[in-house]
Amino acid sequence: MINSLDETVELMLSSDYKDRFKAEYYQLVYRIEKLTNMVNNWDNLSFTPTCEKSWYIRQLYSMNEYLEVLQLRAKKENVDVDETITFTRAIKDGDLVIPLRE
Repeated sequence: MINSLDETVELMLSSDYKDRFKAEYYQLVYRIEKLTNMVNNWDNLSFTPTCEKSWYIRQLYSMNEYLEVLQLRAKKENVDVDETITFTRAIKDGDLVIPLRE
């Protein structure tokens, strides 16, 4: 996996759509990881988030759905991405349960 978005620049700028697809995929995985960490550490953040926690959880849900679509497309289009990322845990906020990826 990537450690910063900078690592995807070359792929983003490629003329090959498969490279651009990989950049999009790895950027999304990176953002999911960062937002998941923020939500999981909500009570210990060094700043006060602008939005309610439930908004960030809804965003994570949408991002996970988007990642699932990209994984399906990757298979169909023969794009080699790390598809070992799976739903393995969840965050519960009220009645809303959000599956998160590891």
